[in-house]
Amino acid sequence: MSALQWALLIVGIVAVLAIYVVSRREKREVKNWTPPTATPPASKPPAGDQMEIFSRTGEFDEFGVGKPRKRVTPTMPGVPERPLPLAEAPASEAPAAGAAASVPEATPAKPVEQKIVAILIAEREGGLILGPNLHRALRNEGLIYGERQIYHRMDLGQPVFSVAGLLKPGQLNPAEADKFTTPGLTMFMVLPGVPAPVDAVRDMLNTAKALAKSLKSELFDNKRQPFTDATERALLADIEDWARRNA
Repeated sequence: MSALQWALLIVGIVAVLAIYVVSRREKREVKNWTPPTATPPASKPPAGDQMEIFSRTGEFDEFGVGKPRKRVTPTMPGVPERPLPLAEAPASEAPAAGAAASVPEATPAKPVEQKIVAILIAEREGGLILGPNLHRALRNEGLIYGERQIYHRMDLGQPVFSVAGLLKPGQLNPAEADKFTTPGLTMFMVLPGVPAPVDAVRDMLNTAKALAKSLKSELFDNKRQPFTDATERALLADIEDWARRNA
């Protein structure tokens, strides 16, 4: 190689090395670069108006924006905002001491005596009364089957006296008439509760006599003693006396 060729080769090698060195330096600088950090300004507390938004006593609108609202108590047109002086309270109208009007005390109501009138009807020879005959006799006397599954003498929708079986529970269900028997009946009336107790007891006595005749039975009082004419008179007198005491 000539001297010129050698010189050109050396210049080329130097140029390549220079380019390589420069490129490596640039890569190193890019790799080690970090973005500049700037110290943020210190945060300031919100201004007074902004603080009022979150304050319990703030007077901003319900959406937290706008200017503080001035709350004004509404007034009626033509009525002064300043309250008028209160009028003096009127003098007590209560009566003077010792002049109080006397109020009569209410007389307590006199308690009403409760009384139960009972008549027993039993088969004459100590036998049993058959269901079909029993219900037929009850209906013939105008008695009505109803509440508590027994028969009643009704007046204006209310029972005056009732008829039940002699044995507990005393029910007289017409649907069971074919298989029902009983040694007797109990007729009873509860006072007070009957408008005309003396007349009601007379009706009860007449009905009991009619049933006893139809069912071939006898009447007895609540002590199981035979019901005689004297028993009837004593019963009516007792009811009359009760009616006077509880009038």
